[in-house]
Amino acid sequence: MENQNQKKPRVLCIHGFRTSSEILKRMLQKRWPETVLQKLDLVFLDAPFPAHGKSDVEGIFDPPYYEWFQGNQDFTEYKNFEECLKYIEDYMVKNGPFDGFLGFSQGAILIAALPGMQNEGVALTKVPKIKFLIIISGDKFGGAKFTAPRLAANAFSSPIECPSLHFIGELDFLKPGGTVLVESFLDPVVIHHPKGHVIPRLDGKKKAKLVKQIHEKAQLNIERRTEQYAHQANKGRKKVASEPDEDLRTNPFQEGRTNENIVAPTKDPLQIPSEPITRARAKRFKEALNGLIQALWADSKKVEPNMSPNDAQALVHVIKAIEKAE
Repeated sequence: MENQNQKKPRVLCIHGFRTSSEILKRMLQKRWPETVLQKLDLVFLDAPFPAHGKSDVEGIFDPPYYEWFQGNQDFTEYKNFEECLKYIEDYMVKNGPFDGFLGFSQGAILIAALPGMQNEGVALTKVPKIKFLIIISGDKFGGAKFTAPRLAANAFSSPIECPSLHFIGELDFLKPGGTVLVESFLDPVVIHHPKGHVIPRLDGKKKAKLVKQIHEKAQLNIERRTEQYAHQANKGRKKVASEPDEDLRTNPFQEGRTNENIVAPTKDPLQIPSEPITRARAKRFKEALNGLIQALWADSKKVEPNMSPNDAQALVHVIKAIEKAE
């Protein structure tokens, strides 16, 4: 059985404009497999301001409805944006820590700017660094449709290194902005679906594509950061020592294991070490990384277009890979 003490990624879920945390929760429960949702510690937060007008979901979902901030008709001026950021940060301080964010629509636009604002020191300064984002039907502050609020003016001035997963609908009115938003992130994972401004269902093809892309992304991130660290840590070192007692081969995704047999290792074998990279350590690190990639690829090849919800282990692996990529 799965280790009951294994830590789930803790995700703060930010709903859309004039909806609610309960609506977002119900939509995710309806459209995403339980085998995926049960691997996440999802926390749903209502926005601080009651809806100032009619909600597009009236007659479909019951009130109350909330909004995170307000904008004028042209989205060139905003009210309560700073208050919104403080509200989220206060909640995270009292109820955290959180590993990442999931956002839909207005919530997705908001969370997409948070890593950049956090790096600038203008938002979320009292909480740990954001590890990943799941952006559903998002757009970009400073793009063609939404002028950037003052605090978010420099949110995308540099490429965003935070691991990100983007869902873009072919019929979504925010598709152009969502596509531009993707370009602001380093190595983003993008899933396209044929619907509009909705939370998409996760079918077998999407999960298979997601597995492939996240494997490539995770490998590039780990190799790039390891190379950077090795260059800095080993600068000036002429002799490389051997460390025979260090074992990096433990792999919770080994081929032949089922998800129920996965037990969290006491130490992440692919975690970037805090000590200089030696030749022996680098070799074992590479072996562990290759084992992870091969095992996950073997799993992804089993995915069929008509995969049932019970076969959603691929996305479970993706979630863990996103968390560890940071």
